Amino acid sequence: MFFILSILEIANSLGGVLGWVCLILLPGAWITYALPVRGFPYWIRLLTGIMRSPIVVCLQFYAFRLLGASFDLTVILLVFVNLPTVYFIWKRRRDITIPDRNSLLGGGVVLIIAVACLAPQLLDDTARMFNGHAWMHADVIYMLRNGDLLLQDPELAGIRMAYPWAGHVYQGILSFLLDSAPTSSYIWTNLVWLLCFLGFTAYIVAEFSSNRFSQITSYIWLCLGLNFVGYILMTTLPAAWVRRLWIGGDYRYTPWVLKFYFFEQIIFGLGMFAAVVYFSIREWNRRHAVAQLIVIGLLLCGIGLVYPILIAPSVLVVSARAFTMILEKGQPGAANLRWHGFLLGLVVLISGIVTFAYLELLTTDRVSKSIIFLSPTSDYVKYTLLKSLGTIVAMSVFIAAFLLVIRTYWQANRTATFVLATGAVGSILL
Repeated sequence: MFFILSILEIANSLGGVLGWVCLILLPGAWITYALPVRGFPYWIRLLTGIMRSPIVVCLQFYAFRLLGASFDLTVILLVFVNLPTVYFIWKRRRDITIPDRNSLLGGGVVLIIAVACLAPQLLDDTARMFNGHAWMHADVIYMLRNGDLLLQDPELAGIRMAYPWAGHVYQGILSFLLDSAPTSSYIWTNLVWLLCFLGFTAYIVAEFSSNRFSQITSYIWLCLGLNFVGYILMTTLPAAWVRRLWIGGDYRYTPWVLKFYFFEQIIFGLGMFAAVVYFSIREWNRRHAVAQLIVIGLLLCGIGLVYPILIAPSVLVVSARAFTMILEKGQPGAANLRWHGFLLGLVVLISGIVTFAYLELLTTDRVSKSIIFLSPTSDYVKYTLLKSLGTIVAMSVFIAAFLLVIRTYWQANRTATFVLATGAVGSILL
């Protein structure tokens, strides 16, 4: 009897892990594989599908719950309803390009370093549960688990929660499948999203250079290079100077990989932002323009629903690309490209309206609405100047590198350089 129970327990755990994998790989594939969107590399389709999975699962979750399914039944249905996308993924197996040995070795190094960066959290369950705002986010998930659909603020009865919870729906479902507390199991989702983000980083760098070393090492600069100078100043200068001048930057991005260290929703927004950047800098395929417009539009709307604060730099990136397309002239098909630029601008407008409407829904019970007009008081001006100084210090290594290569890359790929620079400005302003 004990043996049978052990087998059943193992089968249940294995089924949960397989369900977890399915809900990471498959939901977004309805868009990147099932829809007739052509012209994208196979691995970009896969990465983009994964980045889109949280919002797809959230929409499916609400559909089943509103039809009367319980939370437990909904999770099972979500796994099975997304299984048909395996057929579409398999159907495009001929598009798979097998990396060469050096690329595989480089990918292995990336995996090892990514795991090493998250190792303290991966190995210490207590550290995961009691760092950051883990319990605050877990509280939202437990409200969803207990049947709430339109969430109230945990500390203000009768007041709608103004924090977006689409990402919590996804993390709650994944933790249920792993039969683990969300404050513990989140780290595995973070690791997957970090690896996918690094994959997009390599593809973005590949648009500028075919140098494999640059593609592999780009993620090291990204993960560990931000606020490198600020950290040195923070540990060497008197604490009073650091506090008064803000030259140490913000600990939350020192280093940047900390974004994937804690139980937060920003990882989903960052993943979709990376996808938006890639699709905005790649060469515009006139034959598959509709596919690109669909994917970019859905990514922007996903950012607006999951982590709205990132909609600002995302919109700037896409708007910069639309701007370059509208100004295009003197080349074959320039008129067609300008038309696509106007359509891309329309996509930006629609995603902005979706985000604004969603924020208005969340803040309907609040005095402060989704748009706040700030007064240029002396305190605000001081805050802005100090934050600007901290930003320059934090970005100093990247700014220096950018100034060294801007002339070369401006001549080689003017559009992509302009779009990336605009995205950087948007991120700084954020």
